[in-house]
Formats: sequence, C-alpha cells, structure tokens
Amino acid sequence: MKDTNILMELLKKLKVKYTSSTVMALYMGHPHRNNLYGLSEMLTWYGVENIAIRLEDKKQICDIETPFIAHAGNDFVLVKKICNGVVDYLWRGKIVRVDFEKFKDFWSGVLLVAEANENSIEPDYFKNRKKEIFEGVLFVLLYVLLLLGVLLAFIDADLFKSLNGIVVCLLLVGLYVCFLLLQKQMNMESDYAGKLCSLFKKSDCNNVLETDAANFLGVFSWSEIGFGYFVSMLLIYLFFPQWISYSAWIHVFTLPYTLWSVWFQGYKVKQWCPMCLIVMCIFWLVFILNLLSGNLYGLSVISSSSLWMILLYGLPFLIIHQLVCVLTESYSKQRVAFEMNAIKLNENVFMSLLRQNRHYEVTHSTSRILFGNVHAKNLITVLTNPHCEPCAHTHIKIGELLHKTGDKFCVQYIFSSFKESLCISNKMLISAYMRENEIDCKVIYDVWFKGGKNHKEIFFKEYDLQINNIVEEEFNNHQNWIRQCKLRTTPTVLINGYIFPEQYKIEDLILLSLW
Repeated sequence: MKDTNILMELLKKLKVKYTSSTVMALYMGHPHRNNLYGLSEMLTWYGVENIAIRLEDKKQICDIETPFIAHAGNDFVLVKKICNGVVDYLWRGKIVRVDFEKFKDFWSGVLLVAEANENSIEPDYFKNRKKEIFEGVLFVLLYVLLLLGVLLAFIDADLFKSLNGIVVCLLLVGLYVCFLLLQKQMNMESDYAGKLCSLFKKSDCNNVLETDAANFLGVFSWSEIGFGYFVSMLLIYLFFPQWISYSAWIHVFTLPYTLWSVWFQGYKVKQWCPMCLIVMCIFWLVFILNLLSGNLYGLSVISSSSLWMILLYGLPFLIIHQLVCVLTESYSKQRVAFEMNAIKLNENVFMSLLRQNRHYEVTHSTSRILFGNVHAKNLITVLTNPHCEPCAHTHIKIGELLHKTGDKFCVQYIFSSFKESLCISNKMLISAYMRENEIDCKVIYDVWFKGGKNHKEIFFKEYDLQINNIVEEEFNNHQNWIRQCKLRTTPTVLINGYIFPEQYKIEDLILLSLW
C-alpha cells in the first residue's frame, strides 16, 4: 500500500527530507489541508518558504519554475512540468497530461509557489527516520521469514517435483489478491489494487465489493473468507500433505460459488471486479491441477484425526475475520479523529468553547514576565510553578508555540509555589527576567525547567541571581492576583483571560487561523 498526498509529492520534488508517516499524520490531521492557508502552514512547518499568488495573465505561469501547487477546479494539483504547450500535473496520486489551453480553462489563476533552502527539513527528522527504518526492517524481516518458511516446507514436502508445487504457487497468488481485496474492503489505498481494478472498461471493484451480496450472512466478507480459505489450503499442502485429498474434495464444492460470482457481476451489478475474477480463475486452475495430480483419488474413510481439518479451515478464517474487524475499527477511528480534529480546530468552535469558560481579569500589568510580541492582541497567561513537572512540559510547548507562530502571541508567566519555603525560586526566576533580556532569560528558564530546578542552590549561584525591591514588588503582584482569582492548579492557561478549553492542547493554537 502506498499512501501519498500533494504535500508529500511537493516535498519529494523539492528534495526536502521527510518521513512518510509524519507527513501523512500532519496532512490528514490538519484542519485546513484543503485550502492554500493550510498547505502554506504545513510547508512552513517543514521550513519551506512559500507564497500564494494570483496571475491575471495566465500565460505568465510558463515563467514560473516548477513544481508548484495550482488551484484547478475545486481541488489542488501539483504542476510538475510545463513544456511545449503541455502541462504535466499530479492529481490525487495520478499523473495527468493536458494541453496548456485546456489547463487554463479550469485553472483559477491561483498558485502556491514554494522554495526549499538548506534549513528545509522535517522537525525531528533523524529521530522519525530512524523509527521508520526500524519498522520497515521489521516488516521486511517478517516477509523474509514467511517466505523462508514456505521454501523450507516446499523442500520438506518435495513439492518441486509435483503438480502440487504449482498449486501452492497459485494459492500464494490467490492469497495476495485476497489481501488486495481486503485493502479495498477497508478503504485503504493501494496502487496495485487500483491498477488491477481498472483492467476492463466496465470494471469497478468498489461497486461489487459494496453490494450486500459481498458479505456472507451480512457479517463475513467474501474477501475474508477467500483469504482464510487460501491460508488453510496452504497449511494443508505445505504441512499436512496426508489431508490433501480431503482438501481437494472440499475445493470441488466451492466451484459453484465461482459460477454464481461471475453471474452476479455480469448480470446483477453489470460491473466486473477483475481481482474477484482472478480468484475465480485460480479456483478452477487448482481444481484442474488436483484432477491431473490425482488428489481427488484415494480418499480414505474420515478418521478422528482428520477432524482436525475443521480447525485448519475454521481457525485461520476466524482469526483473519477478527484481525480485519480490529484493523477496520482502528482505521475508522483514525479517520474519525482526523475529521474531529478538523471540526475542533474550526475557529468558531474554538471561540465558542473558549467563551463558555470562566473569565479572569488579567492585563499586561498583572505580571511583567512577558515573552513574544508584547503588542500582540492575544495574551496567553500561564499560571506556573517552578517546581511543577507538568509546568515544565507546558514551558517547552509554550516555547515551541512562540517559535512557530512568530509575533501572534504575548505569553505572560505568573509564578505560584507549593509552599512558602519554595517562594525563593519564584523570586529568583523573576530576578532573571528583570536582569536579562528576553532571549537570555528564556535560555535561563529552559535550563531551569529541564533540570536546574532539582539543584536550585547551585542554579542560583551559577547565574548570580539576586533579590531586590523590584523583584519583591513583582512577586507580590503575582501573589495578590492568585489570591484574588483563587486559582491554585498549575499549570493553568488563560487565553485573553478565559480558561483554555480542556479539549485542546497548546500546540493546537499553531493550527488555528483566527489569530
């Protein structure tokens, strides 16, 4: 399965280092992925400079270096090349080639031009890449071990010298095709499945797989049954050759299903599912090979040990059905999470939830410990505790927020403490702010929250922090505000005086476009 999107393809063309899993998560989870603002935000997150432009004279597009994103119709396409009056662009994973004049008709004239530089890279790329490589190696190792097991079973059963070896090869092909059908069933994209499903003029796997008849008893899909059936037959041919005759006769009774399937596709749905037809062909080829190899002869009386075949046919199918249910549910939850995230990060939804919360009177004079743009219209007030571990995590997130949002926010710290004996830490951090500039103070705060708080005496001595009247006055302002508001929980985050909604995380503020 190959997942892709317009952001991933553009990063690839710009030769920006990225990991597929991170791009997919960012793109699918972004509430504005279907507009230029969202695409621009995501490119900025990767350190790619970009600008949106509208061309009144559409012929000027030929002067712009590719690749770039163009708004065409009601969607976005990635223009890869314009040459000799022909435009090559990528749309939903497919390369499309059209004449320039035709392209002008459905192109709105709006472009998003992007340019990478030496700083363009995915945040935490090397960490993410290491994880992706490790998972890829495990996946490949699983395939290698499975193939090795099949090969050893081939040798032990001496299948290279018999028609049963060809049967096993056909079963492996059938297993893979059923795997592709399962991907279709779970709405998971696959290049190979897409190509197979478009073999014929009147072919559409989805139209067939989405019918009521595509499920047995309304519960078990034929894709699951087919996959389980091929697994069971493989186990018998590779590890239980003494039961091949029983398996061959069971296979005979499945053949009427193939005739019904072809009839249903051709006369009821009037659409063909090429992958389903491939499976039907494999069924008949296996039957013919069983006939030629004599597997249908020499059937002995069913013994008690032969009843284990019920397990061989039933157990793989039931396990696969449960796995498909779990994977489908997980995939559905992921899609729902993406959709809910888009709703959650709608500006109107956020503001509605924010204004439902309690409001506290807070101004820039409440605390002079300010970071970011002091003239910003949005004031984030953080009631924090120098010795609180969750407060340390919040401090890191606040730093990332300021780094990624530029001058959109002013962040205000108000210091609280667990007990009076720890108030010295509040005063020392206030002292650091009063003495240093904002950048140097942020460095000191970073060191404190990363571990300096565990050795406060050494920390205070190292930075030569002193307490004076200005520090005491600021400390008292903090204490007075805390007593007046009766807030004790740390960290507590306020947005323009309103309690930050619990449904949100600080990093969500980066994606909200209302600022």
